[in-house]
Amino acid sequence: MLFALSRFGGLRNPSETLGLRWAAIDWERGRMRVRSPKTEHHKGNAERLVPLFGELRPHLEAVWDQADEGAEFVITRYRDASVNLRTMFEKVIRQAGLKPWPRLFQNLRSTRETELAQEFPLHVCCAWIGNSQAIAAGTTCK
Repeated sequence: MLFALSRFGGLRNPSETLGLRWAAIDWERGRMRVRSPKTEHHKGNAERLVPLFGELRPHLEAVWDQADEGAEFVITRYRDASVNLRTMFEKVIRQAGLKPWPRLFQNLRSTRETELAQEFPLHVCCAWIGNSQAIAAGTTCK
């Protein structure tokens, strides 16, 4: 789920993925409210609405079906601040016989933004991903 949220939802890891609560998932409207600790100090940027994209929704539904009754957080494992998710991710990639790429989780988000920018106006993508058009232009519009 960590990877799906970063890759298909464009969430920052770990701050946004670990902070995502089931109460923030609006299944009927097909969106989720993402709290953003990184940008909350900017007026109006404490949270954003992100669609439950077609690639993401099946992963969320599968985890929802397995969630304990009354579970608060979408991600229940790896919540200890001492766990280094990047190191764990690198290990899994190496075990698969592949070479880890730079900025593992950031590049998952960046790739999602690039895909979205091919389909939607940049300002809409930025609202979903949670960055500015200037930042996005440096990664998606070269």
